[in-house]
Amino acid sequence: MGGTDTFSIGAAQLERLCAAAGLAGGPGRPTGFFRELAPLCRAGESDRPPRWSAVAEDCTPFEFSIAIRKGGSDLRVLVEAQEDPASPLSYWAAGLRLSDWLHGRGLVDLSRFRAIEDLFVPAVEHAIWAMWHAFEFRADGRMLCKLYLNSHARGRDRAEEVVAAALERLGFARAWPAIRSTLGPGRQLSFFSLDLSSGPHARVKVYSRHPRATFREIDDFCRRSGSAEAGEMEEFCRAMTGEAEAFTGRPILRVDHLNDPDRDRPSRSTIYVPLWGYAPTDRVAHDRIQAFLGQWGLPLAPHADCIRALAVRPLDEECGIHYYASFAREDGEP
Repeated sequence: MGGTDTFSIGAAQLERLCAAAGLAGGPGRPTGFFRELAPLCRAGESDRPPRWSAVAEDCTPFEFSIAIRKGGSDLRVLVEAQEDPASPLSYWAAGLRLSDWLHGRGLVDLSRFRAIEDLFVPAVEHAIWAMWHAFEFRADGRMLCKLYLNSHARGRDRAEEVVAAALERLGFARAWPAIRSTLGPGRQLSFFSLDLSSGPHARVKVYSRHPRATFREIDDFCRRSGSAEAGEMEEFCRAMTGEAEAFTGRPILRVDHLNDPDRDRPSRSTIYVPLWGYAPTDRVAHDRIQAFLGQWGLPLAPHADCIRALAVRPLDEECGIHYYASFAREDGEP
C-alpha cells in the first residue's frame, strides 16, 4: 500500500486556506474542484520520489497564493498536469488533456490558446516545463482560469521570436516593441500567460526575469505603466527584501499585462519579488508583509491566518511558505 497522494495533502492545506481567507461559499468548492483535478494531473504518492516539476523548489506540482484587497481576498491555485514517463512532451500532452476536460465542463474558452498552440509545443528536452493551469477563486464567488506556457519551449534563443509571434496572432503586436526594449543582456522572457476566456477583458501576460535590477529602475517602469505612484514600488522592494538599492540575489519577475490591442505598450506592469533568498525565515517574511499591509490600510488577518494554516513549525524555523510577493493597484486601490 502506497502513501497518501500529494494532492490529498494539498487539498487539506487548501481547505484550511479557504477558511483562513474567508472565501464566500466556504471551503467546499475550491477544495472539491482541486480533488477533481488530481487524477487528471496524475497525482503521485508522497512516499515515492516526486516527478520533476518547475512549479516549486521541492517539485510539488501545485502552488497556492492569496490576493489581499480591502474588499476581500482571492485565492489562486496553480497546478501542473503530469504524466509518466516524465518529459516536456508527456507533460504537454497531460496539459492538453486537462484543458480539454475544462472545456468539456464549459469552464474555459480555448480559442485563443488554439491560435498559438503550435508555438509552445516543447521542441527541446531542456524545456523543463510545458504547461500550467491556474484557477482564481474570487471573493465574489467567480472562478477565473488562466494558462501558463513556456516561452523557452523552442529553446532560450528563440523565446523572443515565439512571444512576438504569439502576440501578433492574438492582436497585441503593437505592444511588443515596448516590451522588447526593456530586455537585454541577462534579462530574458520567462512565462507567457493568457486568460482562458474571450471578450474585451481577456488578458495576455508576458513575464520576464530581470537580474540585478535596481529598485529605481523598477519604480520608474511601473510608474510609467500607470501601475503605481512614484516611489511605491521602490518602497515595496526595499520592504520585502531588506536590501537598499537593488536585487543582489534572485531576480524579480516583471509581468506586462495586455488587454487593449490599440495600445503600443502594456496596459500595466507589475512585479513579483522573490522572498526565498531575501528573507532567512518565514517569520521575517511574515513580519515584513504584515508591516507593509498595515502601512497601506489593508487587512492583516487574511495573510496571518493563511500562514498559520500552512505552518507546521514555528515560523522562526520555517523557510519557504512565502515564495513571492507582489504589490499592485487595481482601479487605484492597493
